[in-house]
Amino acid sequence: MKFDVPKEILDYMEITEQKYQECKIKRVSRFSPEWGVWSREMNLTTKKETGVAYKYLFVYWILKSELLELHFKSKYGKQGKKKKLSNEAKDIRKTIESGEGPDLVDDDVKKKLLSGVS
Repeated sequence: MKFDVPKEILDYMEITEQKYQECKIKRVSRFSPEWGVWSREMNLTTKKETGVAYKYLFVYWILKSELLELHFKSKYGKQGKKKKLSNEAKDIRKTIESGEGPDLVDDDVKKKLLSGVS
């Protein structure tokens, strides 16, 4: 399915990547104000939007948040899970950039969110 990708989505995706890299280097938790302040603002701004690209952005942000928490908890541990989440995030990013992928219904988003919960 083809979907429109507003410039705002690409901007937020780039901000997510930049903040992720900064916080990863500083070994900051996803629960820290440094990650949370801009995340909250982005989520408040985009939660009213209904496009497929916004759902993909939300999934991308969740994956990056989970990755950040794994890096915070252990620099060298859980390499398999880090690689899996990283690959999923790359796939979601490619889907957003291409504007082509399956439609995400709310159940799909919930499954994606709960897939990392053990």
